[in-house]
Amino acid sequence: MLRAGSTEISVPLVKKKNGLLRLPRISFSHIGIFLSAAFLLFLTLCAIAPELFTSYSPVDMNAELLLLPPSAGHWLGTDHFGRDMWTILVYGARSSMLLGILSVLIGSVAGLIIGMISGYFGGWIDTITMRIIDVIMTIPGTLLAIIIAVAIGPTFFNVVLAISIAYIPSYARVVRSAVMSIVSRSYIDAARTIGTPVPVIMLRHILPGCLSPLLVMATIGVGMSILAGTGLSFLGLGVIKEIPDWGYILSEGRSYITVAWWISVFPGLFITLLVVAFNILGDELRDRLDPRHIR
Repeated sequence: MLRAGSTEISVPLVKKKNGLLRLPRISFSHIGIFLSAAFLLFLTLCAIAPELFTSYSPVDMNAELLLLPPSAGHWLGTDHFGRDMWTILVYGARSSMLLGILSVLIGSVAGLIIGMISGYFGGWIDTITMRIIDVIMTIPGTLLAIIIAVAIGPTFFNVVLAISIAYIPSYARVVRSAVMSIVSRSYIDAARTIGTPVPVIMLRHILPGCLSPLLVMATIGVGMSILAGTGLSFLGLGVIKEIPDWGYILSEGRSYITVAWWISVFPGLFITLLVVAFNILGDELRDRLDPRHIR
């Protein structure tokens, strides 16, 4: 407390245990979380209104601008059609973000239903369900998505469905584990004793306890789903549209890697930063929502 004449002024300082004064510290984890959130917010705005971030068209081709390196006029250079790379990446964020969000939404809801039924009823239902899940999980998720995409055809919804099916087992196992730890509690037995219907028990007493681990896994899963989707596009199994997604741009850049490295490097950098950002936020959510975590 400082005095100026007869006026008292409070100074918000933090006091150490040894009596010294210091300002609050900002850790590297806080900086990482802030940068991740800012990057995801930027990509979300790109997906919603890409015209706010570029004045070029993503479809106009110009033979005079083929394979220009990064410059003041074209920040990330141009591709083999003379299109501005920054513009293509900004407009391509919509399909990449939408693919990841829809895949996680479908996969997590399906995994939630399967995991809750299996964990609550147990017995032969749980045994059969988990054996099927075990068989599916023996196939790597990306490989399973490739198999499904080849089988049902390369449309946007089919790619979303393929990635969703590939990751349903992971969500189902996490939810089942949470449900099995909840159903053994006394308030669940009390609800059963008074004749509470099973759907009410699941929705009112069990579902809230499953949301925390599911939310953490879904946050990380968005990045992994986008990575899987761009992998399918890179292999030629994605949707070939007028405005390509990042995976297809990355695939096209392979043919020009020795003369125009920016066509491959910048899409790969965007994909990497996106996955890392979702992983950082997922880790932070886990630390916040896990009651066993001690800071």
